[in-house]
Amino acid sequence: MARIAEVLREREASPLRLADLCEVTGVSERTLRSMFLEQYGVGPKRYVRTRKLHAVRAALAQADPTRETVSGIARRFGLSDIGRMAKDYSALFGEYPRETLMRKPRGAGKAYYAKPVG
Repeated sequence: MARIAEVLREREASPLRLADLCEVTGVSERTLRSMFLEQYGVGPKRYVRTRKLHAVRAALAQADPTRETVSGIARRFGLSDIGRMAKDYSALFGEYPRETLMRKPRGAGKAYYAKPVG
């Protein structure tokens, strides 16, 4: 799992397939799923997706809305389907990404307790 965490950090901004994780760990897809369920309580796809959404949220909270866009930030983290990302983001955080981007002051506001997407 330590190697997986390292790969997730290294490839945060790129799409990551299940096959890629299997390759770096040297385990089958079935074993990988079992490892994620045991460690995180969700499968690898959901875990990676949720992790990327958290990264997008952090970037949106710090971004200047006059210089950056939701889609630009989402693409920075390897999320190209902006509509799906916005839907998942809203389900996870209770607001749309644009609301996070536009909220002032940065870093202030109410706390959100996230649950896995899905």
